[in-house]
Parts: sequence; structure tokens; C-alpha cells
Amino acid sequence: RDNASLIRKFKSDDFTTRDQRRFWRRNENDPRFPKVESSTEIPEVVTKAYLDKLTNQSRDAIARTMSEQLRLPRRGFDEFNGFVVLPDNWDELQVSLEQLAANMQTEFSIDLPAYGSMGEWLSTADAASTPVIGSVSASNLGDTPVPFTTLVGAAKEFDGNGIYRVQKSVAAPVLDTEDGGLVVFRITDTDASRSPVDLDEVRDRVQQDVARLKQWDAMQAELSSIQDVARTSGLLQVAMNHGVSVNRPQPVSLVDAGVPALLDAETRRALMSQSILTRLGSGETIEDMVSSLPSLRQPDAAVVKAIVDRTNNFPMEISIADLPVEDRVFVIPSEENMALVVVRVTGTTPASQELAMNLSGNASPILQRLMTVDELGGTKGIGEAFSLATLTDRHKFKRGRSDPVETTN
Repeated sequence: RDNASLIRKFKSDDFTTRDQRRFWRRNENDPRFPKVESSTEIPEVVTKAYLDKLTNQSRDAIARTMSEQLRLPRRGFDEFNGFVVLPDNWDELQVSLEQLAANMQTEFSIDLPAYGSMGEWLSTADAASTPVIGSVSASNLGDTPVPFTTLVGAAKEFDGNGIYRVQKSVAAPVLDTEDGGLVVFRITDTDASRSPVDLDEVRDRVQQDVARLKQWDAMQAELSSIQDVARTSGLLQVAMNHGVSVNRPQPVSLVDAGVPALLDAETRRALMSQSILTRLGSGETIEDMVSSLPSLRQPDAAVVKAIVDRTNNFPMEISIADLPVEDRVFVIPSEENMALVVVRVTGTTPASQELAMNLSGNASPILQRLMTVDELGGTKGIGEAFSLATLTDRHKFKRGRSDPVETTN
């Protein structure tokens, strides 16, 4: 009994002394000492938490090692505005990402990390289509995830501010992605926006633009016939004739707060106020808040306004289905997208008196704020309404000049 108690004590103390460890190794196979087995199984949640901890530790070690190996060749280099000043022979000094992947495989005994490169030109707006990494977001560069497109657009060569330290020929910081992965990328070449040197440089784009303009002219010439088909045979027939799709019905508004219609009226009003104030505070204009139409690449406030204008005069006492088809179905051109928008009105939702009172009174007069923003041309215009330059120009103020006067004491 004493021996068994002693063994249990050694186990509980994790063999903290050399004598205890020697005692256990010398006597663990001695039949005189009974083996003490634990009857408690480790819970799965504990096992998972421990494995997650080991995984995070390994990932952190890999990230630190990659960062050190990438920084080593440029250690001691000068920096300016958050970017590294590279020497002329930098191409010979830098570590290739392919070699970096091989180093990680050797040092940490893991599978060879994926490596890839591409030599096609992409605009910063299209960076999201970059294979594999275009859709990733970095979770270790701030309080909110930073998309890959944002990192590319913040490069030094695109007048970046140095916050994310992205520049041509220098590996970006190791990105910790939202799915637990580690990503390193490097921009191999850049070409900032500029006027083309000659026609050959943009010949393909010019040809595409000319073809698109011709197609747009042809589409506008067919506006009346397309509208007639939509009114007589329906939107599906128009879609089949032109190889496009019919979108599901959706509400459109000049100011779309993005609040689901399924919510109750009181909740929707509160969320609308909060959403509009937030967007105004971020510098958005009225046109930035217009509803987006799924088939159009770019939002077009003129199209939404035209739809609203066509429906404003609908009589409230008549059902939409009972209105003449000429009122319910029409085509509106979108100059912004060079597209024709075929519209079929299925219903209207006039603003309620409660909504109007809620948005124009209380502590948040949203309607007055929207009107002010619209009249003054945005939040920036409001801030400059009483600036010295604005007041000077408004009142035609000119600083006078006084003639010198001689005085004697």
C-alpha cells in the first residue's frame, strides 16, 4: 500500500526530482509495485483544444521563420514613407518564393507548400480574379479582414501610403488568412495608369471599345422593338431573344438603406436611420446610395430615378395589374453601362406617414440631412460651407489697403 501510494505521488508530481525519476524507471516493471491506471478518459473537446494549440504554435513558428528569411536580404536597407529603398542588384539578393517554400518543407518537415506564379497583366480592380490568392483576406493586418485587392491597390507604385508595406519586387507581409492558412505574395511588375505611348499599346482595347460602341448604337435603335416584344410577349421572350436572364423582382429606391423588407416596420425604421447616417458619415453621396440592379456592372442613379419617376404618378386606388401595359412595362437606356434595362413594375410601396415622421424628426432628422447633402454636393460640401474661402467668395469680400501715415511723437 505504501509503495502504491508512493508511485501515485510520483505521478501526480510529474517526477519533479531526479531521485523520483530514477525510482520510477527502476521500479516501473517490478511486479511488487502495482501499476496504477487512470480510469478517466480525456474529453474530446480537451484533445481538440490541445491540437488546435499545437497547430497555432506551429503556424506562428512557420510565419516567423518565413518573415525572417524574407527580411534577411534587405536588413539594413533604408526606408522612406513605409517602403524599402531597394538597391540596383536587388533581383540577385532577394529570396525566391519557390526557395522559401522548399525551406519551410525542410525545416518543419511538412508537405511542400503550394507555389505558383503568373505573368498576365491585371488591373487592381480585377485583382480578385488572381488564381488561388485573389479571394483571400488577411486577418492579421488590422481589426477587420483586408481583401487581396486592397493590398494590391495599396502598393507603392499605385501611390500607396505604406500602411500594408506592399511594393514591387518585395514580398508582402505574411498573411494569416481567415481559414487558417499562411500566404506570401510578391508583385513582380507594375504599370501605373498613364496615357498610352502609341496606338499599338492599346490597339486591342480600342478595337473592343469601338465594337462595343457599335453594338450600343444598334441596341438603342432596337429600343422600341424590344419594348414592344416585352409588352406583348413578356420579359422572358426578350431574354431568350438576346441571350440574357430575367432577374427576380426587387425594390428600387434612390436611397437604398439595405434593410430587409421582412423585418417589422419599427425595426426597419431604426435600421434605416442607422444605415443612412453611417453611410453619410463615411462620405457617400446620394447617388452612392441608389439601389443596384443585378444585371448592370455599375450602379446607375439615372436609371433608378427614371423608374421612380415613371411610377410616382400611379393611382393608389388601382391595382398595378389593372394598369395599362404601357405603364407597367418599359425600357430605360443605361448610358453608364451601355445597356438597355427592360422593366416590369409589379408593385409600389409608398412611404408611410410614420416613416416620414421618424426620418424627419426626433434626434435624427434623416430627410433634412439628405436634402442638405444633396444641395451642397456631399459631406465635404457641408464642411466647406462656412470655410474662409467659401464665405469670402459668397460675400465678395476683398481685403482693403490702407495708405501709409506719418506720425511724430
